[in-house]
Amino acid sequence: MKTIELEMTLSFINAQPIAAARELEMLPVETALELFQELPIAQARKFIRYLLPSYAARLCLKLPKESAANLIIDSSANQTAAILRSMPKKSRLAILKILPKRNAQLSKLLLTYSQDMVGAWMAVDLLMLPATATAKDAVKRISDVGFSVDNNCVHIVNDSQHLVGVVNIRDLLRADSSTVISRLMQKNPDALQTRMSLATAVNHDGWKSSDSLGVLNHKRQLVGLLCHKDLRRSLSQFREVSKQVPSSSNSLINGIGEAYAGTLSALLGLVGEQVLNSNSKIQGKL
Repeated sequence: MKTIELEMTLSFINAQPIAAARELEMLPVETALELFQELPIAQARKFIRYLLPSYAARLCLKLPKESAANLIIDSSANQTAAILRSMPKKSRLAILKILPKRNAQLSKLLLTYSQDMVGAWMAVDLLMLPATATAKDAVKRISDVGFSVDNNCVHIVNDSQHLVGVVNIRDLLRADSSTVISRLMQKNPDALQTRMSLATAVNHDGWKSSDSLGVLNHKRQLVGLLCHKDLRRSLSQFREVSKQVPSSSNSLINGIGEAYAGTLSALLGLVGEQVLNSNSKIQGKL
């Protein structure tokens, strides 16, 4: 792709990544492969997060396993699991072996749940604190891990990892440093079950008082967290991957303006006229 064409494509992807992803999904996966060969690796890793998991999986299957793993290495465990779920078992296991150990372990956990279950979409890399921790210890731990959640609450567990309460970060910051957080927490918070369906979870009464709910396994242990916005996104994505991508680009990018309709398709049409050396480029960039 010529420099000016690549710059135009990059600009469109940066400005409207969701719209660009929807348009790309209407094109043959070979075209997407050519585009990803041209993208800087950081841009490629970021852009693949916007693709539907099924399409991203088809793209990864066109790459050497090492390159596919390198492409999704910065994705969240949820995104990685969703992509791997859409691959044949042999390819999925091969990529899992290449991913960093922590990434692979978290993704494997999510893969044990069906796509229509809460467990498949929960955030598994979450911070939980023991009820015996002091406010000082809690604040230090939060600071050390760069913790952040939408409702600014921390989940508290006992020695058996059972959820016993939640503490608002503002209360932690205001409390005396020696205060034990069990004295600050709201006891017995609402929670979801890993094998609860998304359709059931969206109507849970817990959303009336919180923007995020803990997720418990069959042993009632805290294993994840689900934010309401992520639940809505999960429902939308689950429905989207269950049907074919519509043929009309305007219906897919409704609301962003007609000026963007077909932009990426037009730019990528320029790529299709050229024959790229996929082996040399993919090994060097991904």
